[in-house]
Amino acid sequence: MNKKFRNLLKQILIIGICIPFFSCAEAQSQSNKNPLLVPVIKSGIAKLSGKIINPVQEISSLTLRFQNLITAEESIVETNVNADGGFNFRVPIECSVVLASIVVPGYGGVLVTLSTDQETNIELKIDNHKVLEIRENGDAFLTKTDKDNYGNVISRYMTYHYEQKPIHKMPPSEYAQIEMEIMKKRIDYAFEGSKLSDMGQNFVLNECRLYHLSGRLLSYKGATELSYLNFEGESKANEYVTQEPDSSYYSFLKFFKLDNNQYLYNSQCSKVIQRLLSAKGLNIPPISDISIDKWMVDVKMKLSDLVGFDTGQFYDLLAANAYSKQFNDSLTPLSEKQKENIIAYWGDNGEITKILSKKNEEIIQLAKGKSDLVVNQTPDVAKEKLMDAIISKYKGKTVVVDFWATWCLPCLSNMKELIEIKNGISEKDVAFIYITGES
Repeated sequence: MNKKFRNLLKQILIIGICIPFFSCAEAQSQSNKNPLLVPVIKSGIAKLSGKIINPVQEISSLTLRFQNLITAEESIVETNVNADGGFNFRVPIECSVVLASIVVPGYGGVLVTLSTDQETNIELKIDNHKVLEIRENGDAFLTKTDKDNYGNVISRYMTYHYEQKPIHKMPPSEYAQIEMEIMKKRIDYAFEGSKLSDMGQNFVLNECRLYHLSGRLLSYKGATELSYLNFEGESKANEYVTQEPDSSYYSFLKFFKLDNNQYLYNSQCSKVIQRLLSAKGLNIPPISDISIDKWMVDVKMKLSDLVGFDTGQFYDLLAANAYSKQFNDSLTPLSEKQKENIIAYWGDNGEITKILSKKNEEIIQLAKGKSDLVVNQTPDVAKEKLMDAIISKYKGKTVVVDFWATWCLPCLSNMKELIEIKNGISEKDVAFIYITGES
């Protein structure tokens, strides 16, 4: 296994694949005293305007980042800052309310609420080399205190230290039990002394639980491979082959109550859905040209006992994300049959139909620039000579090397962003090489 990949795998499993703003026991179950408002899937344009009340000369732009629920990718939108500190964003979103992060280069970021129904206005201040929220008007569901303390709770959750165990020697069921116990300890530690409202607690608890589900419990293969490297050493890296757990391993899913519609607020929601679709032990088939009703029958047979329910929006998210998986994995547009199936199931004017149709148009444009790929095996040479061997056939050309992994969403997103650049230099002597592991 390439050292770059081992380092990347270690980082992913330690901190997870998170968006920049980071874009349990029954005793910790969600409070019903002041639950979050229930968001709904909705295609629309969110308007965000604001001002930095003490403009700093070097701040010429801001970046808005948030995770999309249906298309399962991160939106990263940049806008200019005017001389008086004013700025505006106008961005498509896929849910009635979305929590995003405004990032000020060099100064950090703050959370902001985006809505399809009401323009959001925010005032920021640069103080002690940090960006602070002074005021937000809009459909905010988190208090300013929640936003001020959110980062501290998430940081405590991420940095909680616990004894590493040789999980690669354990059966999958034991690994799952240990991870559930660790999740409880991490959450207990994270919430000690927290100053969050009931709604803030619910939101952050959901974020932590979904993070652990996505980054640990649904990442069994990566976790056990990393454990093997840590305990057995790099010299034996090629001797270990992870055995994929069967469907019985996923009995922990029932604990997470995945029919909780408040998960729609959370950045990890679409990541959990995508990992479920990719889990070999669950054997959920690609949606292909199958009618959604027929595909859903098969999916519910595999999942309903594990998640504890067989109806609800969760299954709509699975189906919608199955199409997005096709988009994101291979840049393959919808077939005519798939378009018919989507309209038959969600209606010609359904919100999911509108979101998938819009994304399909983008994929059609991206796919036009998708070049023919040649798959090569890594040359059988000493590791210190590997890179020279790989690029030797491209002498006289500029070589762009991209290290990636199939499970790395930022890697896949970056590939799509590079397509436009590749098209622009297609006539130049440039070779693009993509290096990944066997997975």
